[in-house]
Amino acid sequence: MVSRETYAKRHAALRAMMAERGLDALLVYGLAPPLNANLEYVAGDCRTNGLVLFPADGDGVLWVQPKALVPFVSRTAILEVRNGGVDYGDELIGELRTRRLDRAAIGIVEVDSLRTRGLPHLLYERLKADLPAARFETVTELYEAVRHVLLPEEQALLSAAADDLDRVMDFYVAAIRPGVSLAQVVAETQAFAKEEGLALSALSARAAAMDRSTSILDPASPSRLLQLGDYVFFESNAASGSFRAYRGFPIALGEPTPEARNLFETALEVAQCVVAALRPGGTTSEVIRCGDLVPARGLWCHGPLATGHSTGGWQMIAVRGFDGYRPPTEITFRPGMAFSAFPHLMTRDNGMITILGTSVIVGEDGPRILGRHGLRYVVK
Repeated sequence: MVSRETYAKRHAALRAMMAERGLDALLVYGLAPPLNANLEYVAGDCRTNGLVLFPADGDGVLWVQPKALVPFVSRTAILEVRNGGVDYGDELIGELRTRRLDRAAIGIVEVDSLRTRGLPHLLYERLKADLPAARFETVTELYEAVRHVLLPEEQALLSAAADDLDRVMDFYVAAIRPGVSLAQVVAETQAFAKEEGLALSALSARAAAMDRSTSILDPASPSRLLQLGDYVFFESNAASGSFRAYRGFPIALGEPTPEARNLFETALEVAQCVVAALRPGGTTSEVIRCGDLVPARGLWCHGPLATGHSTGGWQMIAVRGFDGYRPPTEITFRPGMAFSAFPHLMTRDNGMITILGTSVIVGEDGPRILGRHGLRYVVK
């Protein structure tokens, strides 16, 4: 778990940002998980919606709703927890006046910079009306610039999760064989992880025939017995503290067909390109360009090329697919940032699908792939 010493270092980093920006306090708002990563970065494990007042001097306070949650959240949060009342307004304004912050420069931190969900509108309007001498400024991106660079102890938690995932992978790959179902393999793997005390948090898999006689999208895929000529793709996460390491890759039972090999090799090339871009000075534009070779191979990319690990949650970095999402601003990668590179590729008719990826930390000298397996696909 994340230690109180680590939270103290987070708070110091936030206060350095606040001093540079001339802010006297932050208001950090969060919704229920997974939309509370910014909130939990400063407040600790609260697993609910809430509002934090984090001053440049003195202790912060976390308000939650409803009142019945206060004793439960108090067990895991590292700030004082109070009842947020009907809409946080009375409690927040009263506290700002008590602390003589009613004329302060206050930074507002939204749910996150992509969804741009800020304070509830009525609460924000009331703050401006009741505290006309205060100055309010949205600083979500500045806050997240601090949150997205992992401290050494946070990187160690992510690395520990990746180590657990290596052992899960070893067992899983060995268990994949003709004559068993994916459901059986998943159950055996979960039992192994539990027995060994490994931090497995999610495991999903699909299987189909490489000659297309069965579909990867068939709902019966997990219960069908595997046979030579099948391929499997799986994804898995392992959690350590609030950090989740990721691994995903295809496994072919027998020699891949030309179509399957094209899918696997393209996924590997794109993943290698994404990892190479995850270096100091690399940018989101470079990550996005890694998808340019996909159409030329007769494939398309559905979903993210990479997502960023940040304390308490995930931050989308680059999506290349049917939706065409992009980050709101260009992001330049810095040492200490951590990502999962995992292109999600499929044939044009959706008949064959695969994911190939792993977790990566941006090191001082370049990308550092977590775990010992690296990027690969497996032929058995």
